[in-house]
Amino acid sequence: MNTAELTAHIEQTLESLAVQTGEAQHSEQFVEYLKSASRFHDYSLGNILLILWQKPTATRVAGYRAWQKMNRFVRKGEKGIAILAPCVYSDKTDETKTHIFFKTVWVFDISQTDGEPLPEINWRTTEQNAELQLALTALVESNGWHVAYVDDLEGAEGSCRYGTKTINLLKGTGTSTLVHEIGHMLLHEDHQEMSRADKETEAESVSFVVCTHFGLETAAPMYLASWSDPKQIKEHAERIIKTAHKIIESVKPLPVETDD
Repeated sequence: MNTAELTAHIEQTLESLAVQTGEAQHSEQFVEYLKSASRFHDYSLGNILLILWQKPTATRVAGYRAWQKMNRFVRKGEKGIAILAPCVYSDKTDETKTHIFFKTVWVFDISQTDGEPLPEINWRTTEQNAELQLALTALVESNGWHVAYVDDLEGAEGSCRYGTKTINLLKGTGTSTLVHEIGHMLLHEDHQEMSRADKETEAESVSFVVCTHFGLETAAPMYLASWSDPKQIKEHAERIIKTAHKIIESVKPLPVETDD
């Protein structure tokens, strides 16, 4: 495959990603996921600390009735987690003025409930290609970076640390995650001002193109459904195509997935 053919192949793959992302955003699975996520509050730092102080293993918390709306029920005898809820009221002598006070309310972690499982999205695949993994690691090292495999990344599967020039990967994660972090490494070290959504759009799109080229599955359309849309992918197409091209060329001797 010459340079022109590779570029055309990448452009076609990226166009397919844009279409699949649009479809993912309208899928029943994703819509149900968003409905579920909308029922969880964004807690203040103070309340987060209160939650973790009382229940360090907490992951998802909601009030008693909120859990009921999600067809989950707090088990009898479970102890609630106390947080502070703001309450606003008008001044009796001057209705243009308002006052705020905080009252204690109780929430419960998902581990304290039973019922229907919450909708989940599989953002990543665990599929690995050992040969490609080695070639990609060599690419990272040729840029003065290194790859480290760790036991825990606080819920993430990979991270790109510009200060230490390190790509951290959760042990057992798929090759697509390594490509995603390489996308961050190549694209965003000098573009810290970019929005998180733009960065994730570029890195995950690069991962999709490269992995598709080598026959690896990814969950990119569903992942991008939360960060991006077809228009945004196309707006960043030039940078995505250039970076994917660079990565593919760096591991060019590897076999390519074909339709034969």
